[in-house]
Amino acid sequence: MINKCEQIEPLILIDIPIGLKNGGSGERLSDLGARRILKARKFSIFPIPCREAVYTESYKKACEVNEKLTGKRISKQTWNIVPKIRDVNNFLVENETLRTKIKEVGPEICFQVFTGLPMEYSKKSHGGSLERKKHSKIFACLQTKLSKLRFQSTGERKLQKMIFSMQL
Repeated sequence: MINKCEQIEPLILIDIPIGLKNGGSGERLSDLGARRILKARKFSIFPIPCREAVYTESYKKACEVNEKLTGKRISKQTWNIVPKIRDVNNFLVENETLRTKIKEVGPEICFQVFTGLPMEYSKKSHGGSLERKKHSKIFACLQTKLSKLRFQSTGERKLQKMIFSMQL
């Protein structure tokens, strides 16, 4: 399996929203598609704030802005990842050539695609934790390939630092 993996062009899959909306009441197409795929686990995909809300300075202001532009406030869970959403968005704006290599994907989608089935247990349960650890071995090939990449450009070095800081 590793030999086949080394022959493909790698993608960097991150669990951070990419492609912020400017406003409007509809959800991102990627979120709708993910929920359709996940069915029973669709609640693992949460609403993403609009671009202007991501760039506010406080949770209160982000809620106000998002509600004004989309009709919905944002959750505290969402606000807690806003700095990472902002970092990824800024990085992709500054490094256009890397946009084809970096894709957003939720872990539940990955597990379902690689195993062919949705996860049976909630990720917060003991059974869910064991289930995900068992299936994480599937990702070893991708991790091996990513660790062998040589980041050359300034943008790629920044990306490498960002990926490693997000893993901590």
